[in-house]
Amino acid sequence: MVIILGFLEPYSLGKAALVCRQWRILSEHPRLWEHACNEALSLSIPDRGERQKLMATKYRFSWKRMFIHHPHLRFDGLYAARNTYVRTGVVEFTNHKPVHLVSYFRYYRFLPDGTFLYRTSPHVVSKVAKSMAQLPFPVPCAGSGSAAGQCAAVKLPRNRGPGGPGGGKEWQAADKDRAAVLWGHYVVKGNKVHCTLVYPNSTSTELHCHLAMWSTHPGANNRLAIESIITRDRELGSTAELVPQQGVRVRSWLIPQSALSAFASS
Repeated sequence: MVIILGFLEPYSLGKAALVCRQWRILSEHPRLWEHACNEALSLSIPDRGERQKLMATKYRFSWKRMFIHHPHLRFDGLYAARNTYVRTGVVEFTNHKPVHLVSYFRYYRFLPDGTFLYRTSPHVVSKVAKSMAQLPFPVPCAGSGSAAGQCAAVKLPRNRGPGGPGGGKEWQAADKDRAAVLWGHYVVKGNKVHCTLVYPNSTSTELHCHLAMWSTHPGANNRLAIESIITRDRELGSTAELVPQQGVRVRSWLIPQSALSAFASS
């Protein structure tokens, strides 16, 4: 039974512990939480011996306590940040000066292998879930664990191919959504996350995102604070800061994978 529970994600394992007393006892098995820690902390603490030493000294020989209290990214959903700014409108034959409050979202999806998906969109998560669920780069499906399951792609509805009714518009919309998703690599140090990607059709323009992890309650790891977002051109040697470091921090919230599956299947 421990082997079967090992296929569950850590947060699904916590839900399984509520089924009955026997499952609650099995869900406390150290092997399950050791596997969860190795997967969640493989990038921030790559040395296995270092993870074991940290577990023993700081978390009193408890893998579960380490998983709950040590900051780490979650791979079972999207981090979404809502951003707003004020834009001045065009004055036409009137004494009034219109002002528009513009809102848009930044979406992040982190993968266990050190890559992440990134998209900015004015649409809510129900409109972008399909594009973020499908990876814009090939991932081998062989193996076990969470990384192996990342190769699944969202399929278009039946009879929506180029020859089907309405297929042309459906395929064009899907291609447009996929083109809007960028991907790059990230590095985790403590509770800080540094994301880097190169813009499409460019070899020198980079986007650097500096984020900080935090939780609303122990073990949640469901928030990101955007400390700075910087674009850099290596050829020109110029930089432009999109989110000032001294400004108000933008907080992101996690959208669970169960909600994404519901949006993607709709």
